[in-house]
Amino acid sequence: MKPLSDKALNALLISSTCYIKRSAVIFIGLTCLYACSARPSHLPALPNEIEMDTLVIRPTGPILDAKALFEEGVGAFQGQLFAKCEELLKTYLVHFSDEIYTHATHYNLGLCLEFQRKHKDAAEQFQSYYDLSKDPSDRLDGAVRLGYNFVFSNRLEEAVDLYSELLTTYPLKGFDRAECHLRRAMAKTGLQKYAEADRDLSAAISHIYGAIGSKLPGNEALAEVHFQRGEVYRRHMGEIDLKMPLSRIKRSIADKTRFFRKSLHAYVSSIKVNHTYWAIAAGHQLGVLHEDIYEDLLHAEYPPEFDEETRAYYFFELDKKLAPLIRESISIYEKTITISATQGAGNSWVQSTKESLVRLRKLEAELQRRLSMDPLDAYKRKTSIPYKRSPVIVPLPPTPQDQGEMYESESKSQASR
Repeated sequence: MKPLSDKALNALLISSTCYIKRSAVIFIGLTCLYACSARPSHLPALPNEIEMDTLVIRPTGPILDAKALFEEGVGAFQGQLFAKCEELLKTYLVHFSDEIYTHATHYNLGLCLEFQRKHKDAAEQFQSYYDLSKDPSDRLDGAVRLGYNFVFSNRLEEAVDLYSELLTTYPLKGFDRAECHLRRAMAKTGLQKYAEADRDLSAAISHIYGAIGSKLPGNEALAEVHFQRGEVYRRHMGEIDLKMPLSRIKRSIADKTRFFRKSLHAYVSSIKVNHTYWAIAAGHQLGVLHEDIYEDLLHAEYPPEFDEETRAYYFFELDKKLAPLIRESISIYEKTITISATQGAGNSWVQSTKESLVRLRKLEAELQRRLSMDPLDAYKRKTSIPYKRSPVIVPLPPTPQDQGEMYESESKSQASR
């Protein structure tokens, strides 16, 4: 075959570039012509990637098809293969930033990141989905998930503003309205606006009851609302200081006890809904609640005029009064582990409960040992082995693996949505 002249080949290259996205045939023909001729030194190099309407062809990787890439990513999400889903959908957005599936890809990638607790990254995807949405229902879907990830990425003020807008702008009812009240309450709890959070949770409970009537057993939304109410009261209780003078300590103990009881009631209400995940979570936090009040009372201020002997007898009597709280925590943790074993659950709450149980059994053994000693000797031992407790880390939000459920219905499989 007679090779093309340099001038002819250059002309063909230039004209082909204008149509390369429209026809794979031109690209293939160009490659054959180029391979059959001697390469002049002044010809432009072929690009590393050549794009067509829904394809990207790379010399060092497979051909990327927009539709196939999107569908494979959604399939990976529905199969809970979240790392694979993330890789595929991120690849889609890199190479197909303005295609028919781009809108839905932002939503699915957001869910994929959310389920991996990558909430900062998930919020970015849902923001993009929200910004690209023209249909009001799509904008609502994006806004709800955006707010959720604002809450768990600690963008609390933004979450409050967003959910407030949704509650006033959209005619939401039932579970949708309850969801907005619940998440706004969680954001307000993080902002230490406990009274406002409590009002939101009351509204959420009202909307849930209106939606489900008497069908309470196993309802996840109701169980979580009660759980979050327990968290509001527990955290509020923890911020009440027990500082002198004695009259102030008495008032503070009364307030602390009131919030303790409210928190306990809320956690028990969550357990009674009989949703496995939230029952275990509430059982865990019931034990934490008892540990919290034990620690608060243990570190309460005492009169500065106490000498060493008086302090020894003070802490000896305090240990006797507080020991039942530790025994109650142990009992709650044991029951929670029994429930989890019965239900076959093995999530983060279960592991944390087991670790707490080991710690408290050691603490109770130490308490009983000191109570068997002379108060002065017990005080010396107490000061040589100070009480130390790791911070409580609430393993929220639940992942699909935590709840043992599939989330296929969440994905956006149609580009038109």
